[in-house]
Amino acid sequence: SILVKPNLMRQRSAARMMAIAEYGLGNFDKALEQARWAMAEERSQGIQLWNMPIFALLMAHDGDLQGAAQLLGLSFTHPASPIGWFEKWPMLNKLRTELAEQLGAEAYADAWQRGTELELASVVENLLLSTDDQARQPLAEPLTDRELEVLRLVADGLSNHEIAEALTVVEGTVKTHIYNLCQKLGVTHRTSAVARARTLHILR
Repeated sequence: SILVKPNLMRQRSAARMMAIAEYGLGNFDKALEQARWAMAEERSQGIQLWNMPIFALLMAHDGDLQGAAQLLGLSFTHPASPIGWFEKWPMLNKLRTELAEQLGAEAYADAWQRGTELELASVVENLLLSTDDQARQPLAEPLTDRELEVLRLVADGLSNHEIAEALTVVEGTVKTHIYNLCQKLGVTHRTSAVARARTLHILR
């Protein structure tokens, strides 16, 4: 067992590098597969965070700009973050610039801030769920029309206060809807809810 752990660490490090290489080559499915393997059953928060920007790159490629910005917010500000390495990574700096341009400075800053409030363990759990895994787990109880409306506004990057204003309800009602839809989707955070809903084609 003394020899297995270092070997496993090397394999996961190699998988992380392969994920980056596959992303650079445009092989996004292979990049995702390698990134998930590198993250699987990893308990070290530092190593989990090393892998997080790869998922941010893939999210941005899939059009989930808000989700990508939130992952970056989590990655850069978590106490265990290898921030020095992140700041020197050209691909990551390019992504940050592109997200700020595409979302707009204010929306990007808001998404980044929401990312700093995410729970790392929950995010990791959601990222490791494959499309097939999630497809085999249909919702036991469908979302109501109101919950879908709230979910779409969450996906658009609105805060609870902004959603309350848009729907002419109190903020507590919005929080209740978000809690309920998260329960139905089997996640614990609004960002994970949006990602899961897109995987299940509830959101496009």
